[in-house]
Amino acid sequence: RYMKPHETCLAVCSFRLLLMVSMATALTPPNIIYILLDDWGYQDVGFRDSYILTPNMDKLAREGVILQNHYVTSICAPTRASLLTGRYPIRTGYWNGNHGAAVQWGLPLDETTMAEMLSRQGYSTHAIGKWHLGFHTEQYLPVRRGFDTFLGFISSCDQDHFQHRTKHGGFDLRLQYLGAQNEVKDEVLYDMKGVYNAGIFTNRTLDLIKSHNPSEPLFVYLAYANVHVPLQAPKKAYDLYTGHLSENTTSTRKLVAAMASIVDEGVGRIVAELVKTGLYDNTILVVSS
Repeated sequence: RYMKPHETCLAVCSFRLLLMVSMATALTPPNIIYILLDDWGYQDVGFRDSYILTPNMDKLAREGVILQNHYVTSICAPTRASLLTGRYPIRTGYWNGNHGAAVQWGLPLDETTMAEMLSRQGYSTHAIGKWHLGFHTEQYLPVRRGFDTFLGFISSCDQDHFQHRTKHGGFDLRLQYLGAQNEVKDEVLYDMKGVYNAGIFTNRTLDLIKSHNPSEPLFVYLAYANVHVPLQAPKKAYDLYTGHLSENTTSTRKLVAAMASIVDEGVGRIVAELVKTGLYDNTILVVSS
């Protein structure tokens, strides 16, 4: 069924938009860092009086803009399809929800993505994290949809955050880019087994910011898997809530809170790196769920 605006707003919503660019004086188009959070609740941020600790997002909310009427769907793939195309899910084929790992379709190839449009304007474009828009043929991969590089997992949801295996058992964490002959290079990152994926995705973003040529604009689409199931977090993050929450708080809720705090830490590191490299004042930074 179709999601009504008030339903989608209660399910998930955009947290904030920070716009720190003067279009009148900027010598280059603004950099764009779009951070998409997975299954994150509307209320689960500190600036909405939640017990979940998100000091970095709280700071962005104080200094930026909170979008109160920014709507998305309540599940994964339709939101991603609409975000990257600017079209309603019914127009992209995702009107009926997500697709699993075995389906033979994805985001229609006649759709133009945001990455393709920005690439035409001279942007360096990079996707990180969860794709979930088709991979049964290489034409559906991120590097064929406008992105210069992709680091993350291309399959569907429910992937182990540490072992990078899907619920069907396959390992899916990879770096993709186009080779000299326009062929897709696909490097499976087995050496990352055991490393929490949110940290991998944050570090990839930091590396792109550090190595970026400031003479050209940068677009990074960072799609964290947090706080999607399976609910997993490093012990250090989980222990943060042992004393912070009451004894009656379930372990499930503590895990969600820990996963949220890990992403918030990543947001803070990204902002700090933008400031350090001098890119911050000409960057549009969006955090949405």
